[in-house]
Parts: sequence; C-alpha cells; structure tokens
Amino acid sequence: MSTPPLYLASSSPRRHQMLKKYGIRFKAIQHSFDESSLDYSDFSSPRQYAKAISKYKARSVSQKGWILSADTIVVFNSRIYGKPRSFDDALKTLLTLQNNTHHVISSFCLVNTTTEQCFLRSAQSTITFNTLSKHDITRYIQTYEPFDKAGSYGFQDCPDILIKAISGSMNTVIGFPIHLFIPLIKQLQLQ
Repeated sequence: MSTPPLYLASSSPRRHQMLKKYGIRFKAIQHSFDESSLDYSDFSSPRQYAKAISKYKARSVSQKGWILSADTIVVFNSRIYGKPRSFDDALKTLLTLQNNTHHVISSFCLVNTTTEQCFLRSAQSTITFNTLSKHDITRYIQTYEPFDKAGSYGFQDCPDILIKAISGSMNTVIGFPIHLFIPLIKQLQLQ
C-alpha cells in the first residue's frame, strides 16, 4: 500500500525551501482559509491562536491525503503583529519592536483527510532587536520589502544591525519548526 501524498498548503517560499532542504517530498497547494476570520481574543494564548490558524488552513483544502499547513506570528506586549498592510504599517511595527524583545511562534498542522488523524505542533523563539534609527528601518523595508512576513521582517534577510540576540530555533523564526516536524513524519512513516 502506497503512502498518501503530502500536500503543503502554503505559498511561503521559505517553507518550500526548508522542506526541500531536508529532502521532504510534497506537492504545493493553496488553502482557502481567511485568517482575518479568527479573533485572537477568543484564544487562551498566542500558541493556541497560531495552532488554530494552521488547523483551519489545513481543513480548508479539498485534496485527499496528508495536508500540511503552517502559520507564524510575532507577539510583543500581548499584541500580535501579522503581515504588514502597507509601508507605513511595516515602519510602525519595526519602530515598536526596535530595542525590545519579542516572541515568534510558528505552528503547523498535519492532517490526514481520510483517517482524520490530526497533529498540531508549535514552537517559540525569542528575538531581541537592536536600537535602530527610522532611517535604518526605512532602508530595510525599501530593500527587502517584507510585506509577506509576520512582524514586518524576515529573519533570513535581516542585516546584522537589526537583530541583537536570538533564543530558540532559527527555523521557527523563519516560519516552520522543522525540528518538530521531522520526528513526526518519521513516526508516521511518511517519508
């Protein structure tokens, strides 16, 4: 009996690259879940919120087999910073995060649409930003256009002046806790 295919319900090039780097075979698909339909205040913690988004993304696809979806959020002072809506929104977020420590939570959901097995995992890393000038932040946004990234920045393309310290997995910050995913797919014998 062959293993059902693994579908990645994410358009994130960073997640695609990470799975390929670790030799994980998948087919990319789109989810149809509207993330703005969930209210953060309905959840007991940022982790539960991130896990719920991942789960709803996975459940929104129609393919049969194993569906993998993921989500990443940035949390500072109990507020969630998602993808910026504009240049000004990115600037405001990065001005808020500079010279402070925030958390990055990445979650994933792996669900088998035939057997209804569902696995939810999340990991948290902590990032401290340096003190930055408005000019430095503006130049970063203009150069890297981080409009598709939670918290208005991408760890993988941050200049050294931006990040002072990191605690936890860099892959979690980039957007997928691969260290939690690999043992799971080995256990399930998916690869």
